[in-house]
Amino acid sequence: MDSIKTAYEQGKKAATDYATITDAVYGGAFDGAMDPVESIAWTMGFEGRELVEVTGWRYGDIPESGRSVNYIDHSYERGVSLMALDGDDMVPAVASIVASNRPVVRVRGYLSGYGYDGEPLVIGAVKID
Repeated sequence: MDSIKTAYEQGKKAATDYATITDAVYGGAFDGAMDPVESIAWTMGFEGRELVEVTGWRYGDIPESGRSVNYIDHSYERGVSLMALDGDDMVPAVASIVASNRPVVRVRGYLSGYGYDGEPLVIGAVKID
């Protein structure tokens, strides 16, 4: 998760030097060698969003890519989809997955936003007990 924090801080710094993400990218403030998850963290920093560590749960293993796929339009989400954050109700739009036979996996990561179906998304997702 250190690379995520580093990318986030770089994005925050770039926001002080550049007016837009496009300016920052063309100005060399964005490291093109970042992986997609680090890029999400960089953008969060640039946008002034807080990097908040959360816990929650999902059905099935954490994707190796660090991002879930939205099967409606076959695009990557901005992190790993969770069914719910701890203390919150399950997202109704994804409740149909409850019937699946995938195991419940507890997850910790940084909240990166919400997915197409309103589900919480995290970056830097790791399995916890």
